[in-house]
Amino acid sequence: MGKSNLIVIVLIAFLLLPAFCAAEPSTNERVYLYSRINPSVVYGDNVVFTVEVYTAREGVEEVWAYRVDKSFRLRDDGVPPDRVAGDGVYTGVVNLTGQFFSFRFFWGTTSANNVIGIRIKMASGEVKEYEGAMFSVVRPGVKFPVVKLGDGLYATQYAFFIVDKRREIFPDFPLDDIYCSKTFPEAYKKLYSVFPDVFDFITLMPAGNIYKKKDYAENVPYYVPVKNDVKNIGLSLFNDAEKYGSAGRLRGVIYHSFGYGAILDHEVGHAWGVDIGKSLGITTDKHHYVSNSDIYGQMSEFYVYNGEYYKFIDNGDGTFKAVKNLEMEGTVPYAPLTLYAMGLIPPEEVPPIHILEGELDFSEPNKVKPESIRTITIWDIIEAEGGERDPPYEEAQKNFTMAFIIVKPEEFTPAEYAFFSLISKFFSSCERGEHYLTPFCTATGGRGHMNTTLPIVISTFKVSASPTSLEGTRGEKVSLEVTVEAVHGYDKTVQVWVEGLPRNFAVTVNPPSGKPTFKSTVKISIPEDAEGSYVFKVVAYSPEDDWREDVEGIVLRVAKGDFQLVADVTEGKVEKGGKITFTLQVVQVKGFRDAVSLEVVSGPPGVTITISPKQGTPPFTSTISVKVSEKAPTGRGCLKVVATGGGITHDKVFCLEIYEAGVKIEKLYLYLTAALVVVLIILAIVIKKM
Repeated sequence: MGKSNLIVIVLIAFLLLPAFCAAEPSTNERVYLYSRINPSVVYGDNVVFTVEVYTAREGVEEVWAYRVDKSFRLRDDGVPPDRVAGDGVYTGVVNLTGQFFSFRFFWGTTSANNVIGIRIKMASGEVKEYEGAMFSVVRPGVKFPVVKLGDGLYATQYAFFIVDKRREIFPDFPLDDIYCSKTFPEAYKKLYSVFPDVFDFITLMPAGNIYKKKDYAENVPYYVPVKNDVKNIGLSLFNDAEKYGSAGRLRGVIYHSFGYGAILDHEVGHAWGVDIGKSLGITTDKHHYVSNSDIYGQMSEFYVYNGEYYKFIDNGDGTFKAVKNLEMEGTVPYAPLTLYAMGLIPPEEVPPIHILEGELDFSEPNKVKPESIRTITIWDIIEAEGGERDPPYEEAQKNFTMAFIIVKPEEFTPAEYAFFSLISKFFSSCERGEHYLTPFCTATGGRGHMNTTLPIVISTFKVSASPTSLEGTRGEKVSLEVTVEAVHGYDKTVQVWVEGLPRNFAVTVNPPSGKPTFKSTVKISIPEDAEGSYVFKVVAYSPEDDWREDVEGIVLRVAKGDFQLVADVTEGKVEKGGKITFTLQVVQVKGFRDAVSLEVVSGPPGVTITISPKQGTPPFTSTISVKVSEKAPTGRGCLKVVATGGGITHDKVFCLEIYEAGVKIEKLYLYLTAALVVVLIILAIVIKKM
């Protein structure tokens, strides 16, 4: 489903909700009625499903399903997978394997709300195009253990699945007369037949698009209140839980259309109204905060201006920032007033509310200025409601539970089990919001939590690896330890291997399999040409259950390495016409494997310099021979040797003192002469004294 469609859903849910429920759009189009994809969720390495397109038959010549650059002609000839010839239902198998899908949802595991396009050629030659049903794609290898709880009843740790072959829940799937307050009693009855009465909320979602019979429009999510036991928040006290199969715990049920769970926390917010402060003009008859206020958050309506949809944030200077609907993607919080009604903050933490009255000056969207501002405090609201919330913040419930129920007429696939379990798992997390789905914990700022795990024991295993960050050098080995632990007594054989490393990395796993709990040692041989960082995963897989657990994001960093230039002597003396030799060692550092070339780039005049060898792979030693000519000037001179290899350059400087030949003999004569003079003087003094 495209972004524009998601926005439409959100706007309908926010702006058009009568009571707690959603009004459906209408259409007069009757050539294309609706379509169905089965299965609605597939794995990314096998994007194959059946498409059924329901048409009005009359005047329809050809029907195609398409996405991007692939199109598939559908048939109405009674040849499988088409069921009945000439009934106006065009059917075919669509294979989109190899097309690009961005796995952006739920920790990068899912590509959600993809739409199949429908193209219909009329007998008149006119071609019409429509947006068909949605499908989602799960990254290959993502699975959840499944247990069978009864006839057509299955569960993962995060969702309850009903195979509705008898059409007890959705009699005419994918059609249904969905309307506000419909309770789907059979679904709740089946849930409570295998689980205890421990849920505050129940969310029911079909495993595919469902359309209304009267106009073939898809309904949007809505909330049905079951119980309210909180005073002074604008709601009466009631408890209809028994009608839904609960002994009194259940607070509300949610119908959510097929998708990734957009605005689910908005529906949960309706458990507390929104009706607080209605007498002060804060809320509407549709149970939302008024659009011309700065209440913001999940439960307020959008302010419409020039075809755009906005919510307001107080700038503190009499102006307000207008935030577009599109800019609210991601994490959208509950407003402080909602958190107060929920019992998640005390009244002192609710800031004043501003109602923007009169004409609004939108000339600067970041500084919208109303004609006047009406301010309402939490104390005004408390007075209007007859007192503070009861029970108060200190005693209010902070942790809630929710059961997800997923329904379809056929058996579920592993990809469908994974997708709907991921929706539930993400909503119970404290992750940042994704598009219009914000986890309950995140929307409450961590003040409240929604546990969506089911009270069920699933025997499986978990895998861990240590360390998850490795460093090695080329030509060497690194190792890590993998632990496969049994969960609830799992005792089937589990295989262990590594994925994601290039083929020239030799990997051994010892032992390669076992029955949990056991440990395996993974050894990785780093090839000579390796360099940089490599990200890989450890896989633990049970062939008996076709169940796999991964440890992802393990990093192996292979140092490019370096080399050093080492010389014991870098200074020397040499006479004109003589020679001097220096020794230079090229030493390997951190697995450096490239060849290194040596070159003299500067030296004193009158000398000849040779290097042998001039190239090699570290470690190696080169001799630097310096021959001084008779014409070389005396004094100190230096030469520089530059070493280059693997994109790295180092240099070493050697210096020599050049002196004239015979200078030492002349000095010796001078010393002897001076010594002789001294001796003669001493003798003369001695003789004189005698």
